[in-house]
Amino acid sequence: MRAYIFGYLVLISIALVGQAKLEFVKTSHDFGEISEEDGAVEYSFLFVNAGDQALRISKVNASCGCTTSYWTKEEILPGDSGRISAKYNPFNRPGVFEKTLQVLSSGINSSEALHIKGRVIPKSRSIESDLPIRVGAMRLKNRAFSMGNITTENPVKKRFEVYNHSDSTFSFLIDEMKLPAHISMAFEPQELPSGQRGELVIEYDPVLKNSLGYHSDQITIKTSGQDTIETNFNVLASIEEYFVAMTEEELANAAKLTLSKMSHDFGKVAKEAVVETEFLLINSGKNELIIRSTLANCDCVVSVVEKSSLEPGERTKVKVTFDTTGRKGKQFKNVTIFSNDPARPSQMVTIKATVGG
Repeated sequence: MRAYIFGYLVLISIALVGQAKLEFVKTSHDFGEISEEDGAVEYSFLFVNAGDQALRISKVNASCGCTTSYWTKEEILPGDSGRISAKYNPFNRPGVFEKTLQVLSSGINSSEALHIKGRVIPKSRSIESDLPIRVGAMRLKNRAFSMGNITTENPVKKRFEVYNHSDSTFSFLIDEMKLPAHISMAFEPQELPSGQRGELVIEYDPVLKNSLGYHSDQITIKTSGQDTIETNFNVLASIEEYFVAMTEEELANAAKLTLSKMSHDFGKVAKEAVVETEFLLINSGKNELIIRSTLANCDCVVSVVEKSSLEPGERTKVKVTFDTTGRKGKQFKNVTIFSNDPARPSQMVTIKATVGG
């Protein structure tokens, strides 16, 4: 038994002979607090080749694109040293950060991890950078107000910051706003003094909108002050049907929409051509499937469903027509199909074509 153990140790010793070994002075560095305004910070991790063969660093992988590295590229002889530099860019990254660099080498410890951390103090921001859009006396972040992805469960309320960039107070003329029935708006405060921030409060009722999918509604905001300004904006929303939480058993017994294909390529088509294709819609579930609507992302595409109510196992066709008038080159269009499938209430098919090719 002793002879066996001795032989095993001899084999290990032989295996370790003729190996390079990467040994770092330290494997982590804390930058502490750094300023976003001061730009990138850098730290060099020093290492030595503690083996008896030449060492080469083959690659250093950073855990984030915000961190770059460079390292000693030539071979490091036994006893010699090198370095791996980690450079962190704090631009638009306020707050605490922790990043890892994975070091790959020809050493016996072929993979080693280095760590950097710190805290970024954000740069001071100006009104112009926070709210870059100026309309009359108002400064805003965008020319459109996005409500995001919403469902038909409840009306959604969202706040948008506004700043008075003029030299005098202006008022929001609420009674003279032009709004669709499903959108209401309030202002806090209704009169905004010079150099002050306020909020536009938009409430969007998807049930009153009564249409699923992506929508852009135009609204008109009117203000009075030194001048009376009337400006059009867009309110954006992507609406899906709301479903109450369901058990696994309820989901298994629900309607399920399956498409015969997810895309169709018309290939090369002539200019001004009108082309058509069909997709099959299949109810592969265990309850009645109702096709709520279909919505294309372009007026050049029309989709028509043959039948909107399908029993389990039943199928129908949706005909998609693409009018290429006024279009040239590669075209990609989408049609979204909305149904009462609780697992996937909206599904998208894509059509492609090369017009005039």
